[in-house]
Amino acid sequence: MKIYWGANSIPELKGLPKAEQRRLWFIGLRAGLRKPRVWAAYALMITAIMVGVALPSILELFPGNLALAALWGGLWGGLGSFIANQIIIAAIRPVLALHRAALEARSRADDGSYYVPPAI
Repeated sequence: MKIYWGANSIPELKGLPKAEQRRLWFIGLRAGLRKPRVWAAYALMITAIMVGVALPSILELFPGNLALAALWGGLWGGLGSFIANQIIIAAIRPVLALHRAALEARSRADDGSYYVPPAI
């Protein structure tokens, strides 16, 4: 599985202006809400954040050291968010490809007509 570090590393968003990347990203996220994989990724992210916050106090890993507990929570939350983001990107890439193809077709045959996004 390829790791995507940012919007420019996703092939469907590569080379687009930032505003267009953001617009396509949110279109993909909205379409992804219909997929169970995306909901599982969000559940993983929330679970990782909760484990990162609650585990140090439950196991008394860092008694009296709030800075280490916060660092621990941040590491768990960051790791869970990174993994969840990879799952979400894999789930929405087909939607991004569909909209990117429609965008490129529109720009090639720009005859003054308006853009109608493909139905999903």
